[in-house]
Amino acid sequence: MEENNDKTFSYWTDDGVSYFKFRVVEIWGGKYEIDILEQPSYGGRNDSSLVAHRLPSNRGGLKICVSSGHEPASVKKARKLAKGWAELTNTYIKTGTTIDEQVRRNAR
Repeated sequence: MEENNDKTFSYWTDDGVSYFKFRVVEIWGGKYEIDILEQPSYGGRNDSSLVAHRLPSNRGGLKICVSSGHEPASVKKARKLAKGWAELTNTYIKTGTTIDEQVRRNAR
């Protein structure tokens, strides 16, 4: 991961195939949102908010969808969440296995 002072960082997936760039933004009371600044194309796969877990950001562009009340409470936790989302998204793009399906399989 590459980072700088404004909490922007880059991430290459573990397989070295996909590049992502994120910005971690404090929103209130020590809670953070993660803006998606760059990511690979979905290549024709469904990229709806329900499938891709992305929502419009108040700062323009998109952010990672996190359930209300479950926002990361530190920059470190936000980066970990972003990395996990990037890995799940990379697998979805490559295989068509949705993020929700992957999470269900990993929970077993």
